[in-house]
Amino acid sequence: MHSAKRRKQRAEVRESADEILALVAPLREGAPIGVRGLAMAARLVTDRKGPLYRAGGPDLREVLRATRSALGVDGETRDDLATAA
Repeated sequence: MHSAKRRKQRAEVRESADEILALVAPLREGAPIGVRGLAMAARLVTDRKGPLYRAGGPDLREVLRATRSALGVDGETRDDLATAA
């Protein structure tokens, strides 16, 4: 059963590929980003119990959208990383 959950999550990650790529682009471009969004992105990638790795928790697409919004790449207000440093 553990492998079935893992396969299901892989499918969700594949289905969310556009949202994942939209999240990665501003990080690679070096554009000003929100500190909170950067922390959320780091947690998304490193938390092995999070929605990127495990099914049954928060919806991956919702977490990706919230992270992207917190990064400030959607025109939202952000706490600029450069200002915080």
